Amino acid sequence: MGKGKIVNTQILALIRYLQSPLGRTVPQLVEDMGVSRATIYRYLVTIQEMGLPLTSENRGREVYYFFDMNNPLVGKNIFESLPFLKDDFVFDKDEKLLIELLFSNTDATFPILSNRINDLHEKMQTLLSFAGHVSDSEKIIPIKIDRRGVSIVHSFVDLPKKKEGDKMDIITALCDASFSHKVCTVTYRSKADTVKTYDIMPLIVFSFQGGIYTIAETKSYDYWCKLAIERIEDLEVKNERFTRKTKLDVEYTLTDPFGIIQCDQFEIKVQVDKNNAQYLMDREWPKDRVNFSEPDENGNVIFSCITSGEFEVLRWLRYLGSGAKLISPPELVEKLKESIRDLSNTYGLN
Repeated sequence: MGKGKIVNTQILALIRYLQSPLGRTVPQLVEDMGVSRATIYRYLVTIQEMGLPLTSENRGREVYYFFDMNNPLVGKNIFESLPFLKDDFVFDKDEKLLIELLFSNTDATFPILSNRINDLHEKMQTLLSFAGHVSDSEKIIPIKIDRRGVSIVHSFVDLPKKKEGDKMDIITALCDASFSHKVCTVTYRSKADTVKTYDIMPLIVFSFQGGIYTIAETKSYDYWCKLAIERIEDLEVKNERFTRKTKLDVEYTLTDPFGIIQCDQFEIKVQVDKNNAQYLMDREWPKDRVNFSEPDENGNVIFSCITSGEFEVLRWLRYLGSGAKLISPPELVEKLKESIRDLSNTYGLN
């Protein structure tokens, strides 16, 4: 192999390492690639000159290099900037589908071969997605923050501006596992202070109201759960790929205006008086979850919403007081009445 091809391959490898969610330091890159510090610095300059979104960040005494995920180049074909690649390097749709077909129809009996196939598939998915060619079987949810503070976490650069302490490795591992569809063994401490260890299939990592969470399916049972990262005591990513077991729409779940709750969804209908109606209609609501009727002769409107946040709905209705009347579902109406009776007893209003 000629020297030019070796250099080209090394730069491509460096680009791959720089896609690590935590970024890489120069000493780490030296160890990763087996070249000198001077060579790494020269390659970093070359990558910057290519116009790729390389940035750095001081963390303690170390400088970490990574790609700026907010740069508009990310998610597009950044490899077009590489002069060393042939024009036919970019995968078209047919080639992408063929790659998926090859992997989906490959069954390796021997573990050593199976592991290599899984590793190769993970590398191909990373390459395809970073170059702007995402598998049709994968739906990448764009980073977004809504009015409740829900933000998708793809890597450490998407985390809220606060220290995550020793949970950073867990967050990074979950982000990688959700992207590559890897099973994880998690040791989790519940609110009841019970510690259990079991296998999960992480679907997404997100921040919500200052906390970091993951939505995952359980490997043993056909249901999903929401886990708080701060309660995860240990996490191991297994060399085992998973296939979705539930029909949960993760993106839709994250749009629930009354919280991200692990239970069945239901529709509420609330009659809201004129004074509160305008306030509610001026707020930003998920269009596919919330609907307002036309005002009646008194200015009242019917507010309809699909949610799973029963507790938050009841608290919200108590806050609105006489300005809102819950119409349905009937079982929730009864729970609201019971909570009002309890509140009346507490304050001796009966």
